[in-house]
Amino acid sequence: MVLSSTLTVGSTIGAADTIVNKWVPLEMLRSRQTLEALAYWQQKRGTQRTPSLADFDPAEIPRLLPYLTVADVSQGAPRKFTFRIMGEAQKDASGLNAAGKTTDMFASFGSDLQPYIEALYNEICESREPCATTGNLGWIKRAYREFEAVILPFSRDGDEVARIISVAAYKDIVYTGGR
Repeated sequence: MVLSSTLTVGSTIGAADTIVNKWVPLEMLRSRQTLEALAYWQQKRGTQRTPSLADFDPAEIPRLLPYLTVADVSQGAPRKFTFRIMGEAQKDASGLNAAGKTTDMFASFGSDLQPYIEALYNEICESREPCATTGNLGWIKRAYREFEAVILPFSRDGDEVARIISVAAYKDIVYTGGR
């Protein structure tokens, strides 16, 4: 799967207030969490197009649970994505708990984040392939917090994506104001 879209939204007052999220090749993943999650997904996939939900066992990846977000995919047009679980590291990094909410919640942030996430999730549902994304949390006034995430599809029948599991790692950056 080739994803090349770059989304830049939000204030352009300065680097600390700018939101930049982009899809990147899986080969660009560097964090322990995202690499472990991708390896787990590949192991569970085996020879199937996508791994089965029945093969996903959170007890096998306890170190990843704080970094995990799980979204259910409703079938039909348009698809709806409902967040089922949000790990503690995810909540701490964003200051949000999306569990029980849909991607519609992102519309209230006044940015293009909702269509970005929905396009990303729809692409994963269509391709049935994992993808990686990087960026910052500028959409919630935390542009100093960068992330790297891997987004992984799981199916009930080996074909149609029923759940999307993402794992993200965060780091805070310091702007020195230098020119």
